[in-house]
Amino acid sequence: MAKYIFMNEKKNVDKGISRTKRYLIWLLIVLIVVDLIDSYSTNYITAVSSSVVTEFLVRPYGLPPTTAEAIFSLCSGLATLGMYVVFFNQYLADKFGRKKLLAFITFGMGFASLLLFFSFDIISFTIFLFIMYIFFSSDAWIIYANEESSDEKRALWTNVILAAALLGPVFMAVFRPIFVTNAPIIEAWRGMTLLPIILGLSFTVVILFTVKETSKYEEISEAGTADKRNSIFMKQNVKAVLNSPRKTEVKIIIIMSIFNGLNYGFTILTELFLKNHSTLTESQINTTIYIIAGSVAIGYIFTGVLCDKIGRKSMLYAHSIILPVGVILSVIGALTNSFLIVALGAALGYAGFWGLNVVIRLVIIEIVPTDQRGTAGGLRALSWAIGATIGLLIGSLLIYTTDPGISFIILSLPVILNIILGSRYLKETKGVNLSEI
Repeated sequence: MAKYIFMNEKKNVDKGISRTKRYLIWLLIVLIVVDLIDSYSTNYITAVSSSVVTEFLVRPYGLPPTTAEAIFSLCSGLATLGMYVVFFNQYLADKFGRKKLLAFITFGMGFASLLLFFSFDIISFTIFLFIMYIFFSSDAWIIYANEESSDEKRALWTNVILAAALLGPVFMAVFRPIFVTNAPIIEAWRGMTLLPIILGLSFTVVILFTVKETSKYEEISEAGTADKRNSIFMKQNVKAVLNSPRKTEVKIIIIMSIFNGLNYGFTILTELFLKNHSTLTESQINTTIYIIAGSVAIGYIFTGVLCDKIGRKSMLYAHSIILPVGVILSVIGALTNSFLIVALGAALGYAGFWGLNVVIRLVIIEIVPTDQRGTAGGLRALSWAIGATIGLLIGSLLIYTTDPGISFIILSLPVILNIILGSRYLKETKGVNLSEI
């Protein structure tokens, strides 16, 4: 089978699909923009949560901050049900191809952001956020990166894309003072939706007219499996993944994804928590968001390099420790009104959360065949979404009865079990040849 060198011409093209260096560079740019839209859409709700709570809960109903936070957490939890559709989206990548899914989810993020722009109360906001969750956190771009990369550089290029796409959270931090902190009216938070609206809708067209199907997907088509692919049914593919020779590892990854998803509430409620439960100034909160973006970018680069050097399992263990440590430090910093501890904790917590998510996404793709890869990624996304829903609903109850910080800490602890599960059940996937799975 041909060897892939991402951002370089494919060597030994006798049995493979040829890609030029120019095209691969262009593909890299497109994938960075798509993940930038994803990372921005994933995070800008964090930056506007206090404004949304004020406009839709505090101002019209006069609710106290803790009650409003609990309701917002509940609404966010209900909205995460939209993530369950991501599983179906991923299945479509196996049935109809990677390109169509990539265009579909890019359009969806732009369209959902447009709907959020026009939200008028907490119910419409929740419904439109539900629609947003249908599209973001898809593995479409990561499948592209993996299937067009060399075996020894998959993690590196995946994390290069992730790190470059961290411009999304950087833009979020830049726009927050404009549309939230220094805005003349509380409704100005809607300006935060403009970036994904513009990029999402325009790059849908770009993908449709300039991006090709992945080489590996074209290879299985040319090998005579096209008819089989078109007859793929979701139930059959799910059954094939769950009963594959590495079914135990698939199930362990699903459990780990649930554990990681439990912490999604921490990522979207941090700004609201710091604003209502600490004496940090708006300037310090904005600085914290900048630090978070930088730490996640650096974390992605180190994760990519180290995943290829020392392996996926080692990085999985590292992030499973970094995440709860960061959460605990963030809560301690807020309670003691220490900006330095908050900044350190938030940086570690976010880097651990997103880094762990990336390692899990890499591993699930590296243990299943090409024609099941989208479905397996969908199962991972579904399990992560289930964890996010459970975490936000439990968090809503804990916030109402105790304190947001306590809920963050409790929900972060299960990821420590990843160390035991990984060491006992997972095999190292570093350098595996995807074509041979």
